[in-house]
Amino acid sequence: AAVLGIFAWRGVPAAGFWTNADSLYTLRRDVKNRAEAMNTVLDWPDRVLVISQGDDATRWYYYKYELTAKVVNGYGGTWWGNDDYSSRWDSDFMNLVESLNWTLYDFEAVCTADSLTAYMEEKQIDYLLIDRADDYLEREFSSRFEGGLKANMPATLYRFEGRSKPIAFTPVAVAESGVVQ
Repeated sequence: AAVLGIFAWRGVPAAGFWTNADSLYTLRRDVKNRAEAMNTVLDWPDRVLVISQGDDATRWYYYKYELTAKVVNGYGGTWWGNDDYSSRWDSDFMNLVESLNWTLYDFEAVCTADSLTAYMEEKQIDYLLIDRADDYLEREFSSRFEGGLKANMPATLYRFEGRSKPIAFTPVAVAESGVVQ
């Protein structure tokens, strides 16, 4: 009786299970659908680095749960792919940028195509999942990817062929999405 009295006084909560609020789970469902496409290629011992430009780690954490492979942590700070690790620190995920002067994203890692391939090799990563790309990835990283990159491309899983290869990444799975990014 008290609960009904509160509902009569304050109204029924809008986001309860009784409202079937699908919009609350749109992002989660999108990542799950994309991961299903990637899991057709991935196996349990595989290691994957997830890049989702502009993410606040939400998509990264969902992928960590949904992918059958091990999602590898990224890094923060600045690293040029050399032996100087003084400005690089471990991080869960990473948004790739040209310099730390950028204010485009909250969590940034200054990264070039060379430092990305060096990081992939150092951490023995098998695959790179680009969940969301942007203009920086399209402009600076395309030459290392078979078929190039586009800022508005669908989520694509790439096999890492090696740091010394001119085309370091070859596509192995693509997942279209109905969610506007």
